[in-house]
Amino acid sequence: MYNEIIKGTKNADAELGICKKGEDNRMVVQIVGKQDISFDTKDGSRIEGKNLFCLAPNPNIEGLEAMKLFVPKEIEIPKGLELNKKIHIDFNHKGKIEAISIN
Repeated sequence: MYNEIIKGTKNADAELGICKKGEDNRMVVQIVGKQDISFDTKDGSRIEGKNLFCLAPNPNIEGLEAMKLFVPKEIEIPKGLELNKKIHIDFNHKGKIEAISIN
């Protein structure tokens, strides 16, 4: 997804970016928007969660990249998540969100 490597994203002073794969599958992003999502699919199942609109660096872009990340309702979003805060997002080996924590 992204090639940028930022070391030290486990500490509270972390900059936006991505950790090295193998060490961590963690991204630090700035939240700039939130949206509740709830809809039925064609097969009748229900999808519920939240879209997080985020900013993060990308070496192929001048400035920051804007992205939308879907967080299923099974993933806990920390209380106190406010706009413009930096958060850590942990991913599994398939790139799916596993956990979110406030930086």
